[in-house]
Amino acid sequence: MFKNLVGEGLGVSGRQNEMIELALTYGYRGLDVDMNDMVGRATEVSQQFACQYLLAAEKSLQVGSFELPIDFRVDNDKFKASLSRLDVMIEICKQLNAKRAYINIPASSSLPFQENFERYRLRIADVADRVASCGLRIGLAFNATGEAAKRYENKFITTAEELLTLIKMIGKSNVGLMLDTWHWHLGGGTTETLKKLTADQIVAARFADFPNDISVENAKSKSRQLLKTDSNSFTVQMLRTLNQLNYEGPLASCPGSSQFGGMTRERIVQTLSDNLNDVLPIAGIDKAVTRPPVISLDTAALEADYEGFDDEPEKETKPVKAGSRS
Repeated sequence: MFKNLVGEGLGVSGRQNEMIELALTYGYRGLDVDMNDMVGRATEVSQQFACQYLLAAEKSLQVGSFELPIDFRVDNDKFKASLSRLDVMIEICKQLNAKRAYINIPASSSLPFQENFERYRLRIADVADRVASCGLRIGLAFNATGEAAKRYENKFITTAEELLTLIKMIGKSNVGLMLDTWHWHLGGGTTETLKKLTADQIVAARFADFPNDISVENAKSKSRQLLKTDSNSFTVQMLRTLNQLNYEGPLASCPGSSQFGGMTRERIVQTLSDNLNDVLPIAGIDKAVTRPPVISLDTAALEADYEGFDDEPEKETKPVKAGSRS
């Protein structure tokens, strides 16, 4: 297992090289990346341009996971047209040795449950076959909140049992679970449910603790808390279970942004790292807190061959405000 930095939902953003520097500085061995952006850069300029920073840091940092750059909600014509992006993505994954992707399954839909279930089953199976050549595993994530389930007229995947049924019905060895313990708990998942899986069926793991009075009805992103240093907490129990299963993938602390009022992104990333460092040993996981060697990217040298193709505009570092994490 290795510590993984996930900036999503935390108000932590920046150029890819800046995120890499933050991950290396504060002791992470993995980083989630924006594959949609990388595919766009590879298409517009070159694959080397899209991968240059991650390649420069590959001895110290690996790609933790990424969201598949495919929209599974669109109509059939748009979905089929979008599959061409997978060819570029596969080549990027091969170059970076990226092995983990995920799909966020919506909690509601304009389609009836069974019709939507079959659509996702067939589409995910198709994509899983297409990416198998590069060894990519796909984790499915779900949203258990009542708020998300009300966005469309038809409720969809909102429980651990429903998600595991979808994974089983897809029936592909490279399709498994993207574990988010916050939604897992809300959706009726337990450590015993998790023990029924093998390590290969768990693609990546994210953690957040919660107040004792949380429910499906009142759960919101701001309810996601930093991990509790309590040997009896749900998070520690889940970590122990992953350890027993010999899970070897990324571990990320992913509370809501409301936990970080007034903090800079540097302080947020350090707080997340320290939080994992405090909790992992309680769960009997020590190797994941070993610091990687700290390196510094020579950004100017890397960008010299691509003058005129700047990374995303640099953003001013500001204290984080409450945001959204579904």
